[in-house]
Amino acid sequence: MASYDTTNVYEMSTTRLIHTALQRLKRLQACGVQDSDVPTEVFMTIEDELIPLLESLDDWEPSDSEMLSAYGTKWHDGL
Repeated sequence: MASYDTTNVYEMSTTRLIHTALQRLKRLQACGVQDSDVPTEVFMTIEDELIPLLESLDDWEPSDSEMLSAYGTKWHDGL
């Protein structure tokens, strides 16, 4: 992930906000439930649903078929 000048969530791009949220949630996950103020049910939802979703968004790239349907060429693969 590229470096950014801002830590203000109101000035971040969506991509940067997703990446930052994911990193903070992973830090929470590393400390464990017993060291956290987060209720167990919330922590399990974060761990089982939110972190995987943010990981998929953080690494998202359009597929060839999505690019072809949107632009009609394979320009993103350098072809």
